[in-house]
Amino acid sequence: MDDPPPSPSTGHTSNPLDPDRAESASEPTDSSALGFEGTGAALVGSARAIAAGEAVRALAHVARSFVLYDAANERIRAFLEDARIKVEHFLSTHGEMQLEVRPWDIVLGGEVVYTDKDRERSLSFRLYRDGVRRLTLHSDLEWPELVLLIGILSIRYKGVRTQEDDVVTLLWRADFKHIDVGAVEGVIASEDEAVDVPSPVGKAAGGPRDAMQAMIFGAPYAFSYPWPNLTERAMVERRPVPPSLLARITEEEGVESLPEESLQLVRGLLTGLSDPHDPLTFEDVAPVLREIRGFLVGERCFDALLEMARLVQAVSGLDEESHKELLAASVDEEVVRRFMVAVDPTETLAPPALIELMSLTPGDHLATLLDLFTSSARHRSSPVVSQLLESQLRGRAARLVDHLSGANAAVVIELFRLLARADPGGAIDVAVVLLARPEMEAQVEAAKFLSTVEYSGKVGRAMVGALGSTFLEVRTQAMAVLVRRREGRAFETLVDRTRRNATELSMAEAKVTGEALARLDQEKARTVFKEWVRPSGLLGRLSPAQSILRWVAVAGLPLLPGKESEDLLQWLSHHAGDELAQQCGVALAELREQQGKHRA
Repeated sequence: MDDPPPSPSTGHTSNPLDPDRAESASEPTDSSALGFEGTGAALVGSARAIAAGEAVRALAHVARSFVLYDAANERIRAFLEDARIKVEHFLSTHGEMQLEVRPWDIVLGGEVVYTDKDRERSLSFRLYRDGVRRLTLHSDLEWPELVLLIGILSIRYKGVRTQEDDVVTLLWRADFKHIDVGAVEGVIASEDEAVDVPSPVGKAAGGPRDAMQAMIFGAPYAFSYPWPNLTERAMVERRPVPPSLLARITEEEGVESLPEESLQLVRGLLTGLSDPHDPLTFEDVAPVLREIRGFLVGERCFDALLEMARLVQAVSGLDEESHKELLAASVDEEVVRRFMVAVDPTETLAPPALIELMSLTPGDHLATLLDLFTSSARHRSSPVVSQLLESQLRGRAARLVDHLSGANAAVVIELFRLLARADPGGAIDVAVVLLARPEMEAQVEAAKFLSTVEYSGKVGRAMVGALGSTFLEVRTQAMAVLVRRREGRAFETLVDRTRRNATELSMAEAKVTGEALARLDQEKARTVFKEWVRPSGLLGRLSPAQSILRWVAVAGLPLLPGKESEDLLQWLSHHAGDELAQQCGVALAELREQQGKHRA
C-alpha cells in the first residue's frame, strides 16, 4: 500500500489563522485512528511514518539534552550523531520530510509521528506556541543546516529570558536553503473568527462558538489559556486574605511540600524511561535521582526516601544490572546509616520503614551496623541496633570474626552474645577465636558458651586447647566439659600440662586436675598416680614439682577403687609432710566409703 500523499508545503504566511487551518490546529487528529494510542503506547504506522517519528524524536532529544549537558559533553555528540543518522535515513529513503505542527502532535501526511502532552518536554508545543505550522526538510539537506536547526530548537528549550527571539524569527534569520518554514504570528486565535464545528442539538448541549473556544476545548487540562481582553476599568481594591487560605498557600509554597514534589519528579523520570516516543536513558535519570536522594537525606525525609525506593523497585522492563544501578542511585548504604542514627535510642523495636528500606537498599548493612555498634556506646545500648544486628548476623559469623580483631573485650563479648542468640551454630567458630584472645573475660565467655552447646569434635578440640589457657577459670571450665563428655583424648594433654606447670598449680586446681584425670581414664590414671606418689630415682623424689604432683594423685585416688589405691594412700601418709599426710587420711576414708558402697 502506498504511503498517503504529504500535505503541500506553503512556505511563509502572514495570515494569523485562516478558518481552514484553525480547526486542524486546535483539534488534534484522533491518533488511535492512525495507529497511535497516545504517548504511552508503541509507535505503529507506515514505514515512512515510523522513520519520520524516529527522526523527529531524535531531534527533540538532542535539542532537549542541552538543558542537562554542556555543549562539549561527549553525550551531546552521541545525540547529534543519532539525529544525523535518522534524518539522513528518512531523506534518502522517503524523500523530503513535510511536517505539519499541531499543539501536541507533529503529523506527516495524515499520520501522527510525534505526540507529547507535557509542555516542558513537548517539541510540538514549543514550535506551535511560537507560530510554526509547517516544517519541510528537503532531501538535499546539508549537515551544517541540520546542526543550525538543532541549535535553534535547543535555544527554545534552554531559554528563560523574555527578550529572546521566538523560533519563527530565529528560523527566518537562519535563511535556510533546504528547509522551509510555514508560520503564523502566534497561538492565539481571534475571538470573532468563524470555525467549522458541528453545532450540537438543543440548548443544553455546549460546543465551541469560535476558533478561540475550539482551541481551548481541544487543549489538555493543564494548557495555559490566553489572557482575556479586559476592556472595563475598575479601582484596585485590597482585600484581606483569610487565614485558612493564607495557611494553604504557605503550605503549598513552603519546604514541607518539597518531598512530595520530589516524588512527583521521580515518578515523571521513571515514566520517561518507558516512553515509546522519546524515552529517557539511564544516564539521564540516574544523576537526577542522586540529587533528589541527597536533598531528602539532608532534610531527613526518610518516608519520602522509602517511597522513592518503592517506586524504583516497581520499575519494569530493565535488566537486572540496570535495575540494581537505578536502585543504588535512589538509596544507598549512607541513607540507611542516616536512618539508623536518627532512630531514638530508647526505642525498643526497629521502625518497619527502616526494615523495609534495608531490604530494598543494595549494600552491606552488616558493616554499617558493626561500625555503629563498635564506635558508639549510644548505639551499643540501643535495642534497635541490637535487633538489626541479630537479624543481619544469621549465617554470617565469618564476617564477625574479621571484625573482632580490632575491638576491645567489652565490645567483643557483647557482639558475641548477639551472635550466640542469632546463630548458635555459627557462634562456635567465633568462640574458638575468642579462646585465643588475651583477655580473660573473652576466654571465659567463650568457654561458658561451648559448655552449653551440643558436643562435637570441634568443641572437644577447642576445650582441649583451653587446657593451656593462662586463666584458672577457663581451664577449670574446660576440664569440666571434657570430663562430662568422657573425652579420653584429653588425658595425655592434661597430664603433660600438669607435669610442665606443676609448680604453678594451686591446691584447688590440683584437686580438680586429679579428679579430672581419674574420671577421664581410670587405668591410665592409676599408672600416672603411682609414678607421682612413688617416683623412681633420686631426681624424681627431689623435684620441686613432686609435692604438687602428689597432691594431684591424692585428689584422684579416691575415685579409683581397689587395693592398689588404698596401699598408695597408706604408704604416702607415712612418708609425706603433716599436711599431705592428713589429706591422705581424708582420701583413704573417702576411698573406703566408696568401696563399701560398691560392695553393698
